[in-house]
Amino acid sequence: TSFSSSSLSTNAAMSSRHVASSISYSATITATGGTAPYRFTSVGLPPGLVLDPATGVLSGMPTTVATYGFSVTATDSSPMGLIGKQSFQLEITAAPDVATTTLVPGMVTASLQRTLSVTGGKGPFVWSVAGAGLPPGVVMYPNGQLSGTPTQAGTWPFTVRVTDAIGRVDDQALSLTVDPLLLVATSRLPGASLGQAYASSLAATGGSGTYSWSLSGQLPPGLALSAEGIVSGTPTASGSYGFNIGVRDTLNRWSWSWMTLSVTAPLAVSTAAVPGATVGVAYSAALAASGGSGSNTWALAGGSLPAGLTLSGGGVLAGVPTTAGTSSFTVRVTDSEARTALRAYSVNVVQGPTMRVSAITLTKVVSKSLLSGTAVVTVVNGSGQVLGSVSVTGVFTLNGASPTTRTATTGTKGTATFGSPTSAFATGKTIRFCVTSLARSGYAFDPSGPSCAGFVS
Repeated sequence: TSFSSSSLSTNAAMSSRHVASSISYSATITATGGTAPYRFTSVGLPPGLVLDPATGVLSGMPTTVATYGFSVTATDSSPMGLIGKQSFQLEITAAPDVATTTLVPGMVTASLQRTLSVTGGKGPFVWSVAGAGLPPGVVMYPNGQLSGTPTQAGTWPFTVRVTDAIGRVDDQALSLTVDPLLLVATSRLPGASLGQAYASSLAATGGSGTYSWSLSGQLPPGLALSAEGIVSGTPTASGSYGFNIGVRDTLNRWSWSWMTLSVTAPLAVSTAAVPGATVGVAYSAALAASGGSGSNTWALAGGSLPAGLTLSGGGVLAGVPTTAGTSSFTVRVTDSEARTALRAYSVNVVQGPTMRVSAITLTKVVSKSLLSGTAVVTVVNGSGQVLGSVSVTGVFTLNGASPTTRTATTGTKGTATFGSPTSAFATGKTIRFCVTSLARSGYAFDPSGPSCAGFVS
């Protein structure tokens, strides 16, 4: 008597078969020769399996992972009770189970490679993605490799499937987070002042978790970089220093940026004092600063400027004072690194010599049917003495319109003469001349004198 099996290959020695633990199993053992029917008995079956003595069906649900050797004996129905015996080997393996349950995040534009793992089952294994959902730029290979270069940040849920050599499968829901590209966000460090305390915090974007900072190169002497990204200390040497700043995220990903830091003398207002001023006399004084870097911007920080004076952003104190007295104020200068310096000043405005118009005459002139006027302006000083070398500016109008500006300078007798534009003569025309300003260095214009004269033709 010999044996055959409808589901197990046999030979003269033993046969092998991979069977899944905790999964129903069935195979039929047959006998040939002798006299049917046959009766089957076994020795050493794997736990959970039984052999039907009448049909030779080996079935059940294996409970233990191991490789088992067992034997089956078939006895025929003849009076002699002929027997046949065959040894078998059956490997009980666990069902495949995807062991990977989480994935380390990737990063935009950074090469990504993740290897999935499986327990149980019988290799080789074939991996696939059940449906869509991988991040753009990433693919799944049959060997369980997730690989590629992600092109978009976000969190991408998907399901992977593993199939073992005997067709058993397992699915596992996973998600892959793609972080934004890790970058040093600080584009530059503000300048430092020699001998003055300095602190500036660095910033980063992208990556994940907390950041840790490192330095490659040399900071200015006296400064140091902390792991938290703060450059601080007190510089001891001036100059411009270049170095690389690196940031690392929780997943040990790095980004580097080249930076420079300049150390200059402290910013200071170098103008020791500003000159006094005279009421009514144009005034200008330029303030200066030393140290710092870049361009400076000036502003009033406290107190009050003399009435009539203003401080420009360029540091020029200018105007025409209108009131005598002493004014105290503080100015602030700010350099391109937002460093500031203050200085207090006082300006004494005195009442200086004045000049005024003492008389204006306007004479009608008619020539060849043309009408015009001649104005004579007399200028005196505060004591009433005629004053020469005064630039007098005035405006002629005809019937209250058509203004024409004229300027003339007083002579030694303190008079300046002006001629109006001509027009066709007609009765009822009004010509008028008004003084608008007097100018002479060191003198203030006193507007208390007469200002206009006119006539009607």
